[in-house]
Amino acid sequence: FGSSHWLQHFRIKCARFGHSWLRSLRLQSTRPAWRSRLALEPTGAMGGKNCTASGGAPFHAQVTLINGTRDLTLKELDSEACKRKCEDFGCDRKHHLGLYMVQGKVPANEQPAAKVEPLESMTFGISARENSACGPEGELNYEVWRDGQRIGSLWLSFARDANSSTRSCNCSLSGEVNAGEYELLGRFPPDTIQCTFELRKRKVEVRMQGQFAGVPGGGHFDMVVPIEDIFKVPQLQALVAQVADMNSNAERLVALLQALQREGVKIDLVSQFKPSWWPL
Repeated sequence: FGSSHWLQHFRIKCARFGHSWLRSLRLQSTRPAWRSRLALEPTGAMGGKNCTASGGAPFHAQVTLINGTRDLTLKELDSEACKRKCEDFGCDRKHHLGLYMVQGKVPANEQPAAKVEPLESMTFGISARENSACGPEGELNYEVWRDGQRIGSLWLSFARDANSSTRSCNCSLSGEVNAGEYELLGRFPPDTIQCTFELRKRKVEVRMQGQFAGVPGGGHFDMVVPIEDIFKVPQLQALVAQVADMNSNAERLVALLQALQREGVKIDLVSQFKPSWWPL
């Protein structure tokens, strides 16, 4: 080619490339948001795969949920949010209906329990997909029941980074169960493979300050005590004996606190949560 002919040919190529690139950009901008996310999903993410699957389980971790309450039962929650996400990414949803894996999977033989009774726990597994470098990340939901009635729901999230010691978890309660009587705690320490969540009665602590004749030697005391352990405090046994004939623990506790006040002992709640029966 002559120099002028070569330059003209180069300009035509550039124009065609620019038109093609601009058209591609326009098409991408009009693509539905979830399809854009799907196109950008890294290898081993949800992208058209089931939340539970067999095969290799690299970057494995265990998630344990402890139901430390005596009166609450956790039941499988048919989560509409999880259903929608699974349908968007092609999961057959043949698993716990409150489960959704953002990336990675739950190994087929390590699925979460459909029900967790009071004072019981359950453990399930999470992992990356076979031949994948993306660590597992997901969420799990349960309904919370008491005395045959649904009083709210429980939500957990968990993630293990495949390329570092980073671990993360989060959890929350919603509905009547979140009124303050119960608490949900989660921990996933760095560089470990054990994530633990615990549902339990919220601990109520009281601070007692004072001096009265019931204390051996008439000494002064200043202590913080969980409310359920107040009957075990050695210095208070003389007063505890005076309320031993009460019908219930709640009545005994109220009577003991009132007796302490009459003796001039100052009693304050340390916990932010104030029980409905609190008499002071």
